Amino acid sequence: MRFRLSTEATIKHLNVRKEGEEDDKQLAVDIKIDCDESALLCDFFDAKLRAFLFNDIGAASNVMLEAVRYSHAIQHIDVDFCGFEFRDCELKKFQIMPKDGNRINMVFSVTIMPRSDELAVIAEHLGEVVKFVALAQPDLLTNI
Repeated sequence: MRFRLSTEATIKHLNVRKEGEEDDKQLAVDIKIDCDESALLCDFFDAKLRAFLFNDIGAASNVMLEAVRYSHAIQHIDVDFCGFEFRDCELKKFQIMPKDGNRINMVFSVTIMPRSDELAVIAEHLGEVVKFVALAQPDLLTNI
């Protein structure tokens, strides 16, 4: 199953740094994203996660539960937000919190390598809701 997400999301935090060899440093940014999404997205992480988080009528099964964390990074993701497309990104540090109505709140980090002008535009949207699209690149062998 390929990772797919198309949602309205809030840009919560930017962590800007330089990456790479000493003589070839590139701008890198970790962006914390916060969104509400259908519980169907849980199936990407684990086939039994949705059944664990929700009862049979779609309510959160345990309101005392803290966010479920997913430690694996998802690589080779294309993302589109703030009017820019970024290729071969990484999504990581997922936190999934169930909400009533078969919905989840999901917070995660996306790592991009923007140009400085792109970073300036993204920074202007800090704390704002933006259209956010993330799609795993197809497998070269299976084209899925």
